[in-house]
Amino acid sequence: MKVWLNDSLVEAQSGQTIIEIADEKNIKIPRFCYHKKLSVAANCRMCLVEVNNSGKTVPACSTKITDGMKISTNSNATKLSQRAVLEFLLANHPLDCPICDQGGECELQDLSLKYGSSSSSFFEEKRVVKDNDLGPLITTNMTRCIHCTRCVRFGEEVCGQKELGVLNRGDSSEIKTYLKSWVNNELSGNLVDLCPVGALNDKPYAYSARTWELNEKPGILLNDCLGTPVLHHVKQNTIKRTVSNGTQWIADYDRYSYCSLYAPNKINTPLIRENNVLVEKNYDLAIKNMILELSSQSKTKGALVSPNTSLEEVNLLYSFFEKYNIQNKDFRLKEDSPGKGIPHSNLSKNDLLNTKCIVLIGADLDKELPTLSAIIREINPDIVSLHHSKVNSLLKTKYNIITDDYHQGLDKITKYISENYAGNIAFITGEGIYTQKQAVNLYNLISKNANKINARILNLTYGANYQALHKYNFDFSNKNLSTKQIVNSNFDTYIWYNTCPLTEIPNLPKESFTNRKAKIICFTPFLTDYIKEKADVILPITTPMENSGSMVNIFNEQIFFKPAVKTNAKSGYEILSEVLNIENFSYYKWNSCFYNPPMVKYQEFSEDYSKSSKFVSNLLLSNSAPYIVKRLNKSEK
Repeated sequence: MKVWLNDSLVEAQSGQTIIEIADEKNIKIPRFCYHKKLSVAANCRMCLVEVNNSGKTVPACSTKITDGMKISTNSNATKLSQRAVLEFLLANHPLDCPICDQGGECELQDLSLKYGSSSSSFFEEKRVVKDNDLGPLITTNMTRCIHCTRCVRFGEEVCGQKELGVLNRGDSSEIKTYLKSWVNNELSGNLVDLCPVGALNDKPYAYSARTWELNEKPGILLNDCLGTPVLHHVKQNTIKRTVSNGTQWIADYDRYSYCSLYAPNKINTPLIRENNVLVEKNYDLAIKNMILELSSQSKTKGALVSPNTSLEEVNLLYSFFEKYNIQNKDFRLKEDSPGKGIPHSNLSKNDLLNTKCIVLIGADLDKELPTLSAIIREINPDIVSLHHSKVNSLLKTKYNIITDDYHQGLDKITKYISENYAGNIAFITGEGIYTQKQAVNLYNLISKNANKINARILNLTYGANYQALHKYNFDFSNKNLSTKQIVNSNFDTYIWYNTCPLTEIPNLPKESFTNRKAKIICFTPFLTDYIKEKADVILPITTPMENSGSMVNIFNEQIFFKPAVKTNAKSGYEILSEVLNIENFSYYKWNSCFYNPPMVKYQEFSEDYSKSSKFVSNLLLSNSAPYIVKRLNKSEK
């Protein structure tokens, strides 16, 4: 199919709209309500364009092309229509750009400059709309609202919740919650990114900086198993806000995790307990104290490691534990049974996008991974679920089983799937499985049933680098102890690496680690009350927003992150390199051997991080495994 676009003959596909064709050819058509990831509303009318054989200009976002259609985006009729619409939208808009947080990045500002008139025909008083309280994350100024309804459609189509809507009619129309309540979903911060004017703004960021003062730094947030790509906006070495880079929606715990960097319990100075009081020391003294404690061959030792540990730290920790004979180590902090942990998944991103039926087994995606829930809602497969208790899921299920007997439930699910679907089936397991005492048996049973119907499996985990630690033999102690057994073993020395056991391990008694003769060495960015009470040597380490490294996402893709800001604290790999007498940080080749991978030095760390990243990616990717990370514990971080 061919159409004329501004006197140029272009190829087009049947079903495409004018605005889609124009975007493909980099021809700018102004718009407010249109968004490529939302349904078409065509209510702002800003995208009006002239089309042949049409008595008036038509909205480009909703008008589908026909063969031979002639479209003009720069004719006089188009310009007059757009100018008239813009004047109408500005009729009740307040002239408060100097105090608006959207100033400098406002779509209404930009389009007013390019398409607007220098004068107005309206002399009446402007309408004033009462602001709504949408919660602690979003600030409102609804007088600025132009009723594009992006926020309304986002709630209905992406979040699956009809919380916002257009109430009343005519000049009394308002966008607000149907009930007097907050916007309560895990993706609510995306409303700020979607709003084309200053009606919805970021409350934690409010009035803290102007757009042109911010430096934009790309980053990867590790609170999400997808390895969420974001943009950090930095001013004077301070992250002022985190926004989406436009490729996918981001969860609120990702968007606002930067706030943890400025929490009162964030530490940059090492602490050593002297006379039962923690005293500030330098890194040299703290590391010497740790080495002295670990060098004793007669002492029993155990280690608890965060599953969020980067690949680079995993390599160094492996050598670190070998050097000091630390055999009792585990990272499976939320699991209650010894064994091999959460199995490897075999579902790729392309498999997920082509799936016709998804079986949720003990997985509440709206809470565990809202970004994945949004992706599934977009591809719209049939949903079948199996849970041991009722789950208030926003995903509409076609067939649902609630039972404590997973064996019987899986038999019913497998029978139902085999009778109604042939191919493109995915099993997704979650917290309801890995927290079971018989988790190993359940995973084997799920795998067996998936094989019967040729289904692929996506086993969600709770750590950003879970499977990498699993491969590096971090969960099989010499006595095959589970995390809770290590806690209760009363070792002489414990290492907590980037973890606070009280908040990470479910149902852990606060009275654990009561043996005051035991020495606890803690690597942590945050000084929680529990760490402050229990730890003897505290070594501050950086967060992923303050250092460089890599991890592997749930779809087996290696992702790299760089520091957005600088800090006085050392990174975990800097401390470990010093202990292991490694002069420069090095990448290591990840051997395909599942157990006891040899530590082969492969390349020195260089300033040109992108080159190093691409080089190491080829070495690690084929043997990497998927992951999912826990949500930010706001009470502790």
